[in-house]
Amino acid sequence: MLDIIRGIRLSSEQMVGVDAAINPDNRVVKIESPAGSGKTLLTEAIIWNFHNMGMKGKGLAFNYGAAKSLRKRGLPSSCAFTTYHGLARSRLSPNNAKRIGHLSPWQVIKVLGLTYFAGGTPLSQAYLILESLDRWGNSSDRLLEPVHVTGESLGVMRERGGANADFIAHIVRKARELWNHVWSPGSILNIPHTFYLKQWARKSGNMGLDYVIVDEAQDLNPVVLGWLRKQRSKIVLIGDSNQQIYAWRGAIDALQAMDFDEEIWLSRSYRFGQPVADVATDIISGGLGSDREIIGNPDVESEVIVGRDDVYDTFIARYNSSLFTKLAEEDCRVRVLGSAGTMKRILEAVIKLQQGKPCAHELLSHFSTWGEVEQFARTKVDGEIGRLVNVVNRHGAGGLLEAFERKVVESGYDLTLATAHGSKGLEFDYLRLADDFPGLKDSRNEEVRLLYVAVTRAKHRLSVPANVKLKSVTPLAGLSGQLTSSPS
Repeated sequence: MLDIIRGIRLSSEQMVGVDAAINPDNRVVKIESPAGSGKTLLTEAIIWNFHNMGMKGKGLAFNYGAAKSLRKRGLPSSCAFTTYHGLARSRLSPNNAKRIGHLSPWQVIKVLGLTYFAGGTPLSQAYLILESLDRWGNSSDRLLEPVHVTGESLGVMRERGGANADFIAHIVRKARELWNHVWSPGSILNIPHTFYLKQWARKSGNMGLDYVIVDEAQDLNPVVLGWLRKQRSKIVLIGDSNQQIYAWRGAIDALQAMDFDEEIWLSRSYRFGQPVADVATDIISGGLGSDREIIGNPDVESEVIVGRDDVYDTFIARYNSSLFTKLAEEDCRVRVLGSAGTMKRILEAVIKLQQGKPCAHELLSHFSTWGEVEQFARTKVDGEIGRLVNVVNRHGAGGLLEAFERKVVESGYDLTLATAHGSKGLEFDYLRLADDFPGLKDSRNEEVRLLYVAVTRAKHRLSVPANVKLKSVTPLAGLSGQLTSSPS
């Protein structure tokens, strides 16, 4: 068995994972790999051992960046590592492949001839149609039904007295009509990524592979899970159920959904020392009821601060509104990870509403003026719109946009800003969390998992808000608490 990859010897835990994966008696193997536990190295080792056994297969990554990172490590030609969409895209005809792209709500309005219907503006209908097709496209369901017409924008409409049964049926009809438009012969409409993924999964069967390795298996599209169940090959699922953060858009934890022959748990993280590991264990035990313990790296010095801390190079928040506030307050060059485009688009939408113009934004398209948004926010102070109204009224949309355009850079930055979702898969030396994460006792499971993802990005210094209420470290005199480890 190959146990050294790129000059690095695998740990005993990682070797147990490799042994389970290549065991001919196991068809489905599940490997739970906590943050920083060397999942990429383990994946490489499994692929190289399959290669030495004469086996050919596919590796499926959650996104393009992860797939590219693995390919750059010099994997054998017997394994093609790609994304779910990359696999589906390779099955498109040349003409359809040229049409891959975004469908704007304005295109939808024109193609479907949308007009005002049951209180819904053409723009709000277009967004709901696209959102419904996206939710159906990511599901394993054969037909698009009213159950797929859901999401935050529908909630906004309902709270404003709209979205009755006739309206929902109208959205379903128009969504089906748009799907048929896209796939009709001679169509020149763009094909969104969700569309061709759904089309591929519906038509694709067993690919005759020796094995399939699935990375980030805790957040698998139901449509991909359906395809995976059609395969007759060995399946290796690698991920961390505690990091499932996309259930809100329909993702399924394949580590829990699929039957398996052997389960492996990696306990040691090489990213951080024991204090950060203790915080991570606190979160999954106190918030998720897990009996797993995460072990830190004795060779990494880490410390945890509870309360205000001014030593950090990265700031992670639960909501974009907290990033807006931080951007307004800091007088330095800032890098925004993952949500820079979204943040700018929100501000531009707010300014249009303040000018009395319609805006192209999923949630805000249901309003005609900024005054309507403010009125709605009075009943939803803790919602996304309520938080947005608070930060805009405090700093001004124009001022926030000016700060964004002046301070946000891609290189030469002093501070990194990210939401918990945008920080997934990354690590930072000195990390401070915003105070918009709810406490463990007040959180739904997905909120707890988001907090776990956020804290496990830290390497050397982690600052957490006092409201999280951790067992592993207690605030001192109501101000701050500290726990430090040194390399052994």
